[in-house]
Amino acid sequence: MNSKNFIILIIGLIISPIFGQENSVWLKGRVQNPNNDVSDVLIINRTTEKSTITDSFGQFSIEVELGDLLQFSAVQYVTQELIVTDSILNKKGVLVNLLENVIELEEVNIRPYGLTGKIALDLKKLDKQPVVNSQSLKLPNANIELLSQNERILKEADRGKFATGGIHLDTLFLFPIVGVYMNINLHKTLNFISGRTQKLKDAVKRDYNQKKENEITKKFSRSTISEGLDISHSNLDGFFTFCLAQNDFFEVLEAKNSNQIWEYLKVKSYKFKKENSLK
Repeated sequence: MNSKNFIILIIGLIISPIFGQENSVWLKGRVQNPNNDVSDVLIINRTTEKSTITDSFGQFSIEVELGDLLQFSAVQYVTQELIVTDSILNKKGVLVNLLENVIELEEVNIRPYGLTGKIALDLKKLDKQPVVNSQSLKLPNANIELLSQNERILKEADRGKFATGGIHLDTLFLFPIVGVYMNINLHKTLNFISGRTQKLKDAVKRDYNQKKENEITKKFSRSTISEGLDISHSNLDGFFTFCLAQNDFFEVLEAKNSNQIWEYLKVKSYKFKKENSLK
């Protein structure tokens, strides 16, 4: 190959891609579906293997040429293909309607193990096993109730009796002697005198009341109580304190009947609002 032909070949190799790119355009478009999200839909130009994804509005932009094959795919949609035509290139925009991908599931058996779905009949068929816990296993201290931190501190501060004593009999030179002795529990006594014991008892009571208040708010949210009983959120703590001070409150709460508890709260709310001049 002479030098002239070689130069022509090099120029041709340089120019050909440039002219080839003149037919490429950036196609803008949008995908849509009235029911589902249209973001992150994958668009692949199968001819050039270039790809892009849609934004949160379903819009996209991709480089194409006449006759290119575009593929639109997403998990929630049926995969669709589109051939780039003259009409599409002239408009330089395209709107693609995506079809939802409905996945048909096989029949599901919701009655395994020969159950009928009727509780009364199925209970008789079930092989009822005993509940396994610390009591059924007869573990040591299984029946001991766990104490809270304040209860443990109170028990330590108030342990034992204030004083113990007795009478001691002895003899001295054959004469009987009667002695009286007494042991003072300084730990318990000092805690009582300093007021520490009473403070701990008050803390235990507060813990207990808070536990009961939590039982109520677990059944009925604070918003439900506020709206249902017409008591502002700022007055709810006062209302709970008012209920806890009632002699029959804990008896109603122990019944664990939601309707009964709600009716009780409703009755007490009238009295609470009246005594505190609340509307």
